[in-house]
Amino acid sequence: MREVFMLWFTQMRVRFGFSVMRYNLHHDKKKFFKSIGILTLVVFALAEMLGVYAYLCHALYGVAASIGHPEAFISLGIVAAQLMTLVFGLFYILGALFFAKDSELLASLPVKQWKVFCSKMLYVYAGELGVSLCIVAPVAVIYGIGGGLGALFYLKMLLALIFLPAIPLAIASLISMLLMGVVSRTRHRDMITTVLSFVFVLAIVVGQNLFTSQLSKSGTGQTAAKLLQSGDGLIRMIGRYFPPSIWASLGVTQTGSDSAVNLLLFVGISIAAIVVSVLLAGRIYYAGSLAQLETNGRSRKQRRLSFTAGSPAMAIFMREMRILLRTPVYALNSLFTVVLGPVVLLMPMFSSGTSNSADMTKLFAMIGSGKGYYVIFALSGISLLFAMINPAASTVYSREGRTFWLSKAMPVTPALQARAKLLACYSVAVATAIMTIIAASVTFRVPALYALGAVVFSAVISLALTAVNMLIDLLRPKLEWESPQEAIKQNMNVMLGMGAGLLTIGVLAGAGWLLTLASASPALIAATVFVLACVLSVVLCRVVVNEAAHAYRRIES
Repeated sequence: MREVFMLWFTQMRVRFGFSVMRYNLHHDKKKFFKSIGILTLVVFALAEMLGVYAYLCHALYGVAASIGHPEAFISLGIVAAQLMTLVFGLFYILGALFFAKDSELLASLPVKQWKVFCSKMLYVYAGELGVSLCIVAPVAVIYGIGGGLGALFYLKMLLALIFLPAIPLAIASLISMLLMGVVSRTRHRDMITTVLSFVFVLAIVVGQNLFTSQLSKSGTGQTAAKLLQSGDGLIRMIGRYFPPSIWASLGVTQTGSDSAVNLLLFVGISIAAIVVSVLLAGRIYYAGSLAQLETNGRSRKQRRLSFTAGSPAMAIFMREMRILLRTPVYALNSLFTVVLGPVVLLMPMFSSGTSNSADMTKLFAMIGSGKGYYVIFALSGISLLFAMINPAASTVYSREGRTFWLSKAMPVTPALQARAKLLACYSVAVATAIMTIIAASVTFRVPALYALGAVVFSAVISLALTAVNMLIDLLRPKLEWESPQEAIKQNMNVMLGMGAGLLTIGVLAGAGWLLTLASASPALIAATVFVLACVLSVVLCRVVVNEAAHAYRRIES
């Protein structure tokens, strides 16, 4: 196992740039303190998002405690962490294991392929463990403080947290191996990988909702009432979607031998899942990863060359869209929100009893009561949430990598390139907003006029979000990477962009809140926020375009 940990440690050093920071500490203080400053901003952005998340968790804990079952709060956090790992772990594994440029180098080393696979899995595991920590830590702290629990609870929670990503990543690795086994035999590997990955993730989301609907049809209400009579009934009800979460939840919340048995069962199954994935997937890893390095056969169809002059801006726009579509990691992370939002919002229509429930009836009545401005605000907030987590703009320059010299060599000004890139990223954000608002309007029976107002409102704010995210990547692009996955999944600009986007929305929401305190009318609030968003969008766009020329020269030097 020595080779496994050596390879893993090397990958982690490259990922976090420890060697570069140590070198800069002794030879280039300016770069060192610049790295420290950027790291501080990332921590601030992460703390900003975790603060909002912790506030929501605190409210959810109050609901769970009010019904007498606060332990269900822990189960919800564990299920959320494992579901996130299963969905996004597949993208992570595809990028780190199969689309990394170091696969050929690692294959040439005198190291068995299962050991290389283990080092890659540890690399992915460390990243997903950080995500699980961000999801579960606020839940554990709120639950522990609320219940007045001691150190033993936090030790059990730490043990469960360490093994939370194990089973979802084992499942994701086996699925990715099957996917690569099929894709490696085809000529259009990138397109098929993207489509099948989209189908897989959507199947998880749709399947979860359909499963809930089937439970509702089979009289789950009576079953739930019976389960609520027992102390761990609600945990078992929540854990139906993923049984290992039951063992982890009961192991953490129970005491004595029951706690030990459930916790040991969870840890044992997690270790077994990883061992099985190594034994099965580790033996065929090179077959899938090295196949991605092969070039496709030349098509027999002769393409007709055209020398018709076109718009440089449109050419750059189409180039950006092709980069997004042709690289599976980019497509899955940047374009998935266009599909995810509508699917999530449309699923309640197919859940039995949801549309006719008392809560939905009250919501329909409120929407039809003439409170149009509040409906517009709500729809815009939902659409902007999905637009804010989209990394297309915050990695637009980083995605070029070492080929950035091509952009500098183009006979096109940096300002024009910036406008075209801004348009490409903005089109993704607008598509996300429009599709999400349409789906929400269909599900919640929103009048067309309100939906149109939300689209206009979201389109303006999305432009500001796109510009501020693009500005961050323009100022410090990540051009040195070994796999496309690093450019988008291991890029601190994504986290900075989310923080800046949340701050931008917070400024606009704060202006509306101040007007509300001043007893302003909803029309005045909407008009003021809209004008402020327009001004902010114009200013940020001009800053991006003007900064492009300076940034190109700085990057070249």
